[in-house]
Amino acid sequence: MFNQDIDANKERFDFLVKIFYSIFSIILALLSLKLIIWAVSSLTELSLDIKHIFEGVILITLSIAIFDLARTIFEEEVLIYKDPRKHSETRKTMTRFLVSIIIAVSIEALILVFKFAMTEPNKLLYSLGLFISVGVLIISLGIYVFLGSKAEINIKRFEREQK
Repeated sequence: MFNQDIDANKERFDFLVKIFYSIFSIILALLSLKLIIWAVSSLTELSLDIKHIFEGVILITLSIAIFDLARTIFEEEVLIYKDPRKHSETRKTMTRFLVSIIIAVSIEALILVFKFAMTEPNKLLYSLGLFISVGVLIISLGIYVFLGSKAEINIKRFEREQK
């Protein structure tokens, strides 16, 4: 009887969490759409000023990154059932999320290189800082995946030995 109450409460909580993540994902997707509209507006101005062009490209890039984040959150938290006690599922979710962030930051760093190279060469060090951050993120992700897969192998070996 007590376990049934716990299961019912867990199902209700899981449903509320899915609603929250659905709403959050929709808000992020709408924000992404708003950024695209701003980007198109910036790019359709008759001015050929390089600043307007870079603003539009930066907004489009940011929009893609935000939309990808919204998609990842929706897929991982709403559509796909995951057992939070399974290390492999948590590791896959973290890996997907970090890869999305790494791609977004990499694109932004590349855009800044072009922007600063054309408009303000003295600020190129800022884009270098972003590239260094991307490198640190990639190395950190590699270590996380390596250690996570080692841990998963050890867990499976331990479970086999217990049987």
